[in-house]
Amino acid sequence: MEREQYQQVAVVAGALAVLVALMSGRLPRWLRIVLVLSLGILAAGAGLFGYRYITQPTTLTIAAGSLDGDVPRIMSAIAARLASTNAPVRLKVVELNGTSSMLLRCLMRAWNR
Repeated sequence: MEREQYQQVAVVAGALAVLVALMSGRLPRWLRIVLVLSLGILAAGAGLFGYRYITQPTTLTIAAGSLDGDVPRIMSAIAARLASTNAPVRLKVVELNGTSSMLLRCLMRAWNR
């Protein structure tokens, strides 16, 4: 076996030894209390991390551009409204000028072929 496999086996064996000692009552009372409290704190921390990860909004990037500038302004207003209502989706508006807009159109045509 490789070193990493030995480390994994050692960690599992150590965890099993602590679990058996905890269940059989061979550990001092204060140590059992500390172990149970630390496991509870670890579980609460993992739950908080999971909650924060799941409730984090998804950000979508939108490229918008027009000659008169109405489309980026409207998209920015929609993005602001979504952010103010705490929607699970956020919009990031990238405003394109004439040259980059033409480049994007060429790329989209090539992609759709």
